[in-house]
Amino acid sequence: MKAWGCIFFIAMILAGCGSAPTSNSDSDSKKSPEQENPAPPEITGFVMEQKKDQILVVSPLDSNSDSTANAMWVSGAPKDRWVGKQVEVWVKNGVRESFPSQAEAEEVTILEMSHVEGADLEASEALSKALMEITGDKLLAVKMISYVEEEDVWEIQLTRIDSRNEDLETIVADR
Repeated sequence: MKAWGCIFFIAMILAGCGSAPTSNSDSDSKKSPEQENPAPPEITGFVMEQKKDQILVVSPLDSNSDSTANAMWVSGAPKDRWVGKQVEVWVKNGVRESFPSQAEAEEVTILEMSHVEGADLEASEALSKALMEITGDKLLAVKMISYVEEEDVWEIQLTRIDSRNEDLETIVADR
């Protein structure tokens, strides 16, 4: 047991010997939002619905996990077509607790998804089309978005995250 304590102590000393950050000679340069606000985003997820300047952001679900999705209505989003896009959201003035929670956007950043070789649509476009096909007032989370090259389609797996936790699967043609 004493050996682990010594190893921990040596590791702590070595960690303290790391190099100190250097200052940039151009101290007047503007910092990016990530540098100004080092705090992590309040939510990262897919925009599942949009109403004027409000977007519903729902964190994706891991198909191998029993965790529940986080959902948030975010007001004050810049004008854009948001549905289907993956975003990070920083909020101002706190989060109002409800389900989905509610907050005002300080910053909304679109996460670029890599282009899928052979696909005409982007994953965000396929998700947007899938959400337009689904009728009814459902609170949904993304489980999987997959392009099937042999069939030239996108498979979208969603889960209803209200009291039913119903799985939905839809196919979107890649055009």
